[in-house]
Amino acid sequence: MTDIQLEQLLHTLRQYLLAFHTPKTADGYLFDLNHFLRTNPNAEQYKYQDIVRYLSSIKRNYTREDGRVSNSVNRKLASLKRYYDYLYETGVRTDHPCKGIVIKGTRAKGVNFNVLFTPEELHSLLDARENRYTHLELRNKAILSLLIYQAPASDELCRMKVAHINFDNGTVYFPAGRKTASRRLPLTPMQATLLYRYIHEERPHLLQLLQSDTLFITIRGQVETPDGVHGMIEPLKVLFPDKVLSPQEIRKSVIANWLNVYKHPLDEVQLMAGHKYPSTTVKYKRTDDDQAKEIIDRFHPLGD
Repeated sequence: MTDIQLEQLLHTLRQYLLAFHTPKTADGYLFDLNHFLRTNPNAEQYKYQDIVRYLSSIKRNYTREDGRVSNSVNRKLASLKRYYDYLYETGVRTDHPCKGIVIKGTRAKGVNFNVLFTPEELHSLLDARENRYTHLELRNKAILSLLIYQAPASDELCRMKVAHINFDNGTVYFPAGRKTASRRLPLTPMQATLLYRYIHEERPHLLQLLQSDTLFITIRGQVETPDGVHGMIEPLKVLFPDKVLSPQEIRKSVIANWLNVYKHPLDEVQLMAGHKYPSTTVKYKRTDDDQAKEIIDRFHPLGD
């Protein structure tokens, strides 16, 4: 590949990355890919063993004295995954050589699975919420449904625009935030109906004098806030007196259920959750699960 061809490829990759990430994250990935592609001219044809060999070589440079591996290695791995995502999605390749690789030794805070909510407990929230105000029933159910099916953070909910709901395709779009990557996820038919009715029946009453394309509006005609989302959840806490019910705990529970109940692949859950690094996602995998053990053992060449 000539320098001109490489520059053209990097430009195309940047446009691809910007569809999923903030410019800062996209440029960080591109920095890693620039080095990778210049030092590995045959990368387009690399197989699993080639990726392992490359990651093993850079891992040595990022391993601390205590044996922990810097999260910089995970960022480099995430960059490689995005490169091979691009090759796969554009038809250049029919396989993905590093789709399931997770690097052992990176630091991640644990998750207390005992305090999380099962899918059944989460679904029960939809029918338990009583609304004190007119014109809030559809809105609140729509917010709850997004929390328990797509797991956005509360600040992501508050940044949503009406245009982020695509009824033709049945999808919802969450823009990139300071801590999360952008993603587009499918809506259930129930959600599509709720959101359509909210937008066309309730939202016009809530807008009052406010001119805004923000999706969720308060009873006072203002843009919803993260504190408001927390307040909406507050009355439901009586249903689970032994647990902490909050938008954050709902998000954690949904991500854990994606991995441990519905058995979605780790890299798929990373995209669904908007995690920028796989090390953030892997902590939601139960360590007593046989498949979680496989995450560590399967790619032993990268282990300690």
